[in-house]
Amino acid sequence: MQIKILGPGCKKCDRTAERVATVVKATGVDARIEEVSDMMSVIALSLPEMVILRKVLKPRLVAAFITVVAVGILAVGYLFNAVWT
Repeated sequence: MQIKILGPGCKKCDRTAERVATVVKATGVDARIEEVSDMMSVIALSLPEMVILRKVLKPRLVAAFITVVAVGILAVGYLFNAVWT
């Protein structure tokens, strides 16, 4: 099992990682704990994120979020390609 601690790399993230490691060790679960502080390495439009968003947002807001993020990703991609080519 792989457990990822997502955050900016602050003290709270370190404490969370320590607590998770303690629980994993106490329960005997075979898990690898990874702290991810580079938030760009996390996919913005992943299926697990959509499942979580569906629980806290209305479907229309989830659709709006997906649209805004997708358009933003495409716009930044085109901008970078235009600048560096």
